Amino acid sequence: MLKPLSADLFFAALLLTTVSGSIQAANSEYSDLWGMCSDSRSVFNTVPVLPDISDPDQIDLSARSIQSLKDGSTLFKDNVLLEKQGFRLSTDSLTYNKNEATLFLDAPSHIESEKLSFSSESGQINNNSETSSFNNVKFVILSNHMQGSSPYINLTGKDTTFFSNVSFSSCEPDNETWTFSADNLELDHNDESGSARHIVIRIKELPIFYLPYISFPLGDRRRSGILVPEISFSSGINGNTFSLPYYWNIAANQDATITPTYIEKRGLLVNNNYRYLTASSEGEIELDFISGDQLSGEDRYYNRFINHSKLTEQLSFNINSSATSDSHYLTDFGQSQSVISVSHLQQALDLQFRSGNWRSKLLQQQFQTIDDAIAADARPYRREPQLTINGSEAIANSGLKFNLAAEWVNFTHPTDSKANGNRSDIYPSLSWPQQASSWFFKPSIGQRLTAYDINDGNGTALDISDRNLSVFQLDSGLFFERRLAQEYTQTLEPRLYYLNVPAVDQSATPLFDSAEPDFSFAQLFRENRFTGSDRVADANQLSAALSSRIINNDNGNELFSASIGQIFYFDDRQVSLTGSSTQTATKSDIAAEFKIHKQDWSYRLSVLQDIENKELSKGSFRYQYQTDNRHIFNLAYRYRRDANPDDAIDQTDISAKWPVSDHWSGLARWNYSHKDKQDLASIIGLEYNSCCWAFRIIARGQLIQDENNQDIFDRSVMVSLILKGFSSFGRANEELERAILGFHPE
Repeated sequence: MLKPLSADLFFAALLLTTVSGSIQAANSEYSDLWGMCSDSRSVFNTVPVLPDISDPDQIDLSARSIQSLKDGSTLFKDNVLLEKQGFRLSTDSLTYNKNEATLFLDAPSHIESEKLSFSSESGQINNNSETSSFNNVKFVILSNHMQGSSPYINLTGKDTTFFSNVSFSSCEPDNETWTFSADNLELDHNDESGSARHIVIRIKELPIFYLPYISFPLGDRRRSGILVPEISFSSGINGNTFSLPYYWNIAANQDATITPTYIEKRGLLVNNNYRYLTASSEGEIELDFISGDQLSGEDRYYNRFINHSKLTEQLSFNINSSATSDSHYLTDFGQSQSVISVSHLQQALDLQFRSGNWRSKLLQQQFQTIDDAIAADARPYRREPQLTINGSEAIANSGLKFNLAAEWVNFTHPTDSKANGNRSDIYPSLSWPQQASSWFFKPSIGQRLTAYDINDGNGTALDISDRNLSVFQLDSGLFFERRLAQEYTQTLEPRLYYLNVPAVDQSATPLFDSAEPDFSFAQLFRENRFTGSDRVADANQLSAALSSRIINNDNGNELFSASIGQIFYFDDRQVSLTGSSTQTATKSDIAAEFKIHKQDWSYRLSVLQDIENKELSKGSFRYQYQTDNRHIFNLAYRYRRDANPDDAIDQTDISAKWPVSDHWSGLARWNYSHKDKQDLASIIGLEYNSCCWAFRIIARGQLIQDENNQDIFDRSVMVSLILKGFSSFGRANEELERAILGFHPE
């Protein structure tokens, strides 16, 4: 008799859990989301008292008084307790009418499960019609840190749940700083959808947001509808913004998000993002545009297309292409510093074939330069197209390995002043890698052949001699270990790397894709100090390095590492990018790296010591201290000496978040160029953080270029309001996440 009834009650409790979780789960990967909720008397800290019942089919029912009524009903009175595995119902009056198959809760009732605490003044459950209703309900969803109330809840079978005048919050009852309320809320569990009408979000008694209607999914099934809007307050170049995203579930394998954004000082910007997934392909198309930008008076856009198609097990096709209407679009509308600082946008497609250890790729690639400071003849070449083949193969059981890197590429340039043409580069080699637990030894010998068929900007053929170079490498190292106490191991790792490449005059060869990267510790073991294939550096040199690490034996984590190394040159270096200088130094700069990582802090240092001038030529360090999301301090410094003052770097970057009281924290960042004696970026702000909500306000400054390519320091004020477990408004969080390493908004 009681088994189906108690099951219905248990299901009703789970439905309420679904309601709150469906609207917005309060999950967070950061354990301090609810760190300000420390009151042990809180309803969210009340541990449910559940029965110790192991049999899922067992039901226990007890009461001080049990009466059989004239209409055939059974009345349970005084301390009524109905228990099932993971579920408890307590009340003072419970009537079961067998003829109507209805359970009446005649007195205030309380239900507890692992995730939910649920109270109602009265209610009834009909077993035949599978309907239930509850009056004056108050609920606490422990798993989602939500509590709320509704004067009436109706459940129809397992399909529909209806709430009237529902209200909920992650704040304590009777102390709600914010509330979400709706005149009615309906959940269709069969269709996995929900809808609400006349939604109001209030701060105390003040309404701050209203929607006449909203729909949302209940499960993993995607559904079209309006997403949470975003409001940003700023006094900067763009002013205040308001975004209202719409999610369009086109098909099971296609969807789109369309986001109209009103920008106070510019107009309406529309962001469109389309995604697709097929049996062989996946991709994303982004198209953003603003018609008649109020500041520039122009139509502006940005588009991006990414596609990956697996045509067969070995063959794939890829597209990675983006373009913009003007050089300032990303500066004006970009959401991250990495996007804002981009100089070139790539338009590329490729066809790749993989088989075993071998890979080949056919690439078509060009670039849109969006940095106006880059001269036209200094902009990158197009590859139209490029064919590469790379791989290696063991030779029988000899221990020898055959390696091949081959390339053919046709270079074209957008200007008429640069050379154009084909380059072929083939580099076969043999290596004999040998290693054991305490050593490795890897000799290699190869022959690199390069040929050009190119014309100058006027179409006249250039006579470029073929390049034929032998390359010999010998890489070797030892590993020593010793125990430091019981839990740590220290290593000592000496390494020697010899490289021999003859000098060949390459001054007449154009520079299609070659450059000389900054010297670093990693450069000690590169076989070519240039990138690309237009320059192959001559070498008769020995790199010597020594590294040491301290490793935790229990988890394998690296607590400490230090490396130092230098190149010893036995001959002058004659090959350069310009072909006009010879390097005569017998030793390279000393490169060193140093890292420490403890539980709450880390330190990283990288330096290059100029041995000729006996001064630092390049260096950087970063120190980070973080115990949680409230105690963060970062200090970084970058330095690079350069003959060209414009390329020199001398910058300090300090950022922090630190509590000044139980609820208030300071927020700051200062990025300063000592060379230019000016700020590059700055932030000063305050955060208020309570149990169920947080507020952040920051004053931000950032060095950018205006429409006339003049440096200006854009200043703005940004705010964010966080309703914990529900949503957030404003863009201060995004800016802080980029500016303060280790900062994570709720």
